[in-house]
Amino acid sequence: MGIGDVLKIIYSVFYLLGGITVFMIGMDILSSNMEKAAGSKMRTLIGKATKNKFLGIGTGTAITAIIQSSSATTVMVVGFVNIGLMTLTQAASIIMGANIGTTITAFITALAVGDATATGNVAEFDISAIFALIAFLGLMMTLFSKEEKTKRIGNMLSGLGLIFIGLYTMDFTVSDVTSDPTIGPVIDNMFIAIGNGKDFLTWEALVLFLLGLILTAIMQSSSAVTGIVIALAGRGLINIYMAMFIVLGSNIGTCVTALISSIGTTTNARRAACIHLCFNVIGCLIFAIPVTVWGADIASFLNYICGGRATWEIALFHLFFNVVNTVILMWFIPQLVKLSHIIIRDRKGDNQEEQGENDEQLDKRLLKTPAIAVGQSRKEIVKMGRIAFSN
Repeated sequence: MGIGDVLKIIYSVFYLLGGITVFMIGMDILSSNMEKAAGSKMRTLIGKATKNKFLGIGTGTAITAIIQSSSATTVMVVGFVNIGLMTLTQAASIIMGANIGTTITAFITALAVGDATATGNVAEFDISAIFALIAFLGLMMTLFSKEEKTKRIGNMLSGLGLIFIGLYTMDFTVSDVTSDPTIGPVIDNMFIAIGNGKDFLTWEALVLFLLGLILTAIMQSSSAVTGIVIALAGRGLINIYMAMFIVLGSNIGTCVTALISSIGTTTNARRAACIHLCFNVIGCLIFAIPVTVWGADIASFLNYICGGRATWEIALFHLFFNVVNTVILMWFIPQLVKLSHIIIRDRKGDNQEEQGENDEQLDKRLLKTPAIAVGQSRKEIVKMGRIAFSN
């Protein structure tokens, strides 16, 4: 390779990072505006979630599908537990549902990313171009409308369009590099060297797992990491064998956001973040054996279901992983709560918090969901009024 090839690789990395940035900005815009729009409905959903674990899982799935971020849902749950609005048992079911809800992003990514690995004649339809136009229309709505509701809808459309534009940028960049006659073979050989095969009983599997974990922990978004993996798979750089381990690692890496948000909170709030971590770690341990031993069979099954489209295979595995974990572990919620008590010990003066009788109604984490934050503020004002009247 000459200087020109090296520069092309460097510029491609820059474009890839730019695509990730646009994708995450789009996710943030869409997520924040969906939260504002669905705030009152989310309060109703959370109220229903306190009844049983099935409603809790459904609530977590619905909220995460709406706001497009399992991390945001989990942080919100930590805030609820912190102020005594939710018990650990209720929090555990919502966290499980959040893991299912976040898989919708993988399907959006698979829809946006082209797939050079597809078998058969698949009609090419550039959906990213359509959503680029939708992003522009959303911008026009935001600029020229005076109504708050219309502006919010415009922001949602712009955010959704930016997600597809970011994914298209990543996909196009990877495609451009891999199709280069000089650089392409070098890139292919590099990925083959780190485990592009069917042998799982090697150190490469652990490397891929740790790669997914570390990248997700740094970016604090499993959706972004999944998007990168799907973009690479769409161009044949990685296969479903490699992707499965990266996806498993990313599911543990996404717990970092909740763990960070629990710093300085009550003991039960930290236990809620611990339950999130334990759920994902146990889920990965459950899947580690079948993926290691029967990985080839799983890949063949996914290949058959998805018609050889690697992008959809990854999205389907991501959904399957989270649904199966939830179906298995939902029956062990009391045990997960007990495990969190063992890991996070009681501190002096925690008894009142343990019973959910924390007098504090406000928590900064609730500011991400204004409708819920306002509701809690009203409760605090009423409490202050009663104290003033009593005085």
